[in-house]
Amino acid sequence: NNLPLVSIIIPTYNRLKFFKMAFESAYHQTYSNIEIIVSDNSTNEDTARYMANFKDSSKVIYLRNSHIKSKEDNFLATQEYVHGEYLNWLMDDDCIKFDKIEKMMKYFLSDKSIALVTSKRALINEENKILPDFRATVAYCKKDAIFNEGSVVGKELLTSMCNFIGEPSTVLFRKCGLGEENYFKAAYKGYRRISDIVMWLDLLKYGKFVYLADELSA
Repeated sequence: NNLPLVSIIIPTYNRLKFFKMAFESAYHQTYSNIEIIVSDNSTNEDTARYMANFKDSSKVIYLRNSHIKSKEDNFLATQEYVHGEYLNWLMDDDCIKFDKIEKMMKYFLSDKSIALVTSKRALINEENKILPDFRATVAYCKKDAIFNEGSVVGKELLTSMCNFIGEPSTVLFRKCGLGEENYFKAAYKGYRRISDIVMWLDLLKYGKFVYLADELSA
């Protein structure tokens, strides 16, 4: 496959119903070169039994981490298995559209100076029904847009006090652009509740920002 590899990382814990939706939304991506890394520290074997259905899939890596107790360590356990040039973290109560990676990678493939690509996202309930937008999920742009100065977007992110870029599931980014402000390592600088914001700010120092108007995650 001549396309760059994209790694989709799904940490999960005791949430089979939601995890199945998340996993299947990743598994059926239209982009042809992906790997899916599932890190499971559940206290039961429900997810393990489900993942046995994919044991022969070349694009799935399943880590059964029953010894791991914390969310942070379960997430960090994936890092040595990541081979992709691009990363998309997918939380186990989120899902992504089947063409999300394909649509976002078109921008990365056309411009090496792009740091991250995000999109509008929807809010859904436990029955997968779309709920009304709240402030952060209102479309940042009415049509697809490229912002040449990532630092300007970062400043707006801070001054607006609104995470219009989105949660980790929403964003695709270059692995090489991620510094120490990893999602679960932001605390080393004293950050507490805004780990994803810290990560976006770090990435935006290195390049352009792309926003897609389609709802590609929920």
